[in-house]
Amino acid sequence: MAANLDQNTEVMIFDGVRDQLTPSKLTETIKLFQPDMVGLSIVSAASKTVLDDIRVVRRLLPDAVIVAGGPHPSLLPHEFNAAAEDSIDYILRGDAETAFRMLVARCWNQRSRDISSRDIADIPGIWSKTRDGMVSSDIPLNQACDELGIPAWDLMPPAEYPRVPQGEFFKNFPVAPVITSRGCPFECGFCSVAALKGKTVRFRSPDLIADEIQLLKNKFGVKEIQFVDDNLTVSKEHVLSVCEAMLNRNLDIPWSCPNGVRVDTLDDDIVEAMKAAGCYSVSVGLETANPDVLERMNKHLDPDKAIEAVHRVARKKIEVNGFFILGYPGDNEANIKDTIRLAKRLPLTRAHFMLFTPFPGSREYERLSRVSGNRVPHDATFAQVSYVPHGMTKKDLKRLHRRAFIEFYARPAAAWKLVKAVNSLNGLYYFLRRTFHWLG
Repeated sequence: MAANLDQNTEVMIFDGVRDQLTPSKLTETIKLFQPDMVGLSIVSAASKTVLDDIRVVRRLLPDAVIVAGGPHPSLLPHEFNAAAEDSIDYILRGDAETAFRMLVARCWNQRSRDISSRDIADIPGIWSKTRDGMVSSDIPLNQACDELGIPAWDLMPPAEYPRVPQGEFFKNFPVAPVITSRGCPFECGFCSVAALKGKTVRFRSPDLIADEIQLLKNKFGVKEIQFVDDNLTVSKEHVLSVCEAMLNRNLDIPWSCPNGVRVDTLDDDIVEAMKAAGCYSVSVGLETANPDVLERMNKHLDPDKAIEAVHRVARKKIEVNGFFILGYPGDNEANIKDTIRLAKRLPLTRAHFMLFTPFPGSREYERLSRVSGNRVPHDATFAQVSYVPHGMTKKDLKRLHRRAFIEFYARPAAAWKLVKAVNSLNGLYYFLRRTFHWLG
């Protein structure tokens, strides 16, 4: 978004995780920078916490424009604005690079935070209560990714980020995230990507991706890439072209897919190309061992083919990490124990057991909200129990969650893989701290 603003616009990126955000630190930064506009990117798990930040901003900057974006306000604009007590001037829904540039220009031209509905009606994905009425437009889903160029990495140099919590597991530091596509054609019941980013996948050109990696490597000293697409391998042609571009540029940099790829897309051609281009680790969504629960998830995944693909990747000496969901609607204790056994049976380097959290925009969130007649809780993390399947208790589910982690990592081979993957004492400390958080 910063890269797409007018060059005369002065921008500061304040990363709440990197900078260990506190109210006092936010106050200090605002007083120092005195911004005309403040934008906040918000996920559902942080939605309540961010409301306090918005109050701080409004108190210190009564005339500033406050803009909210990110998954949570994009999918629940009315609800979030009400929770913010109308302190937000504008919500930009979905991909907001173009919308943000347009909004900044309009606010600057009119020297006002309150623009008429007529003057902003053409901004894609905008939601606002203006002085003369409500403005709301659909989430934009057809933006050409290449038009957005390369992010303004000079505003967030990767080396300035801590080694953790960027992720305890990597080979070389500094590490930088790169996105090669947006959108996902699948509609898994637990995921809101289709609602937020669209089912039509938009790809960046392989040459532009290689340009960005080369810039990160040569100018910013980046030594590893994490591809954080919603589904890097959704198009065989695309992922093969990206790998080919990396090889043609002789980028010679290790990379991984920590966000996860769809396991049944990993055929021999893709796995071999990824390995040749420097991939050393992939994460895959296996979710559950139970076919009925898998069907309710709308995953359209053949369990046997998924297991076969995990072995295929492991044989190429690429580490495989599995994502599993416990406590999905229709789940029970027997199903969860089967899922734990499946994780232990597979050649996984790590297994991540997440408690089902119904996020806004997902099919399951909408279904559960209709059944209950109320919005279901959405501000929990994957380590907290926010939904309990019929026939189970909160205590039962958390006990099985702890059991999954303990059974998987208590095995000597799995424990040794874990120790080898944590690359520093600091990383080990953060891993143990996060482990206690997940088991708590």
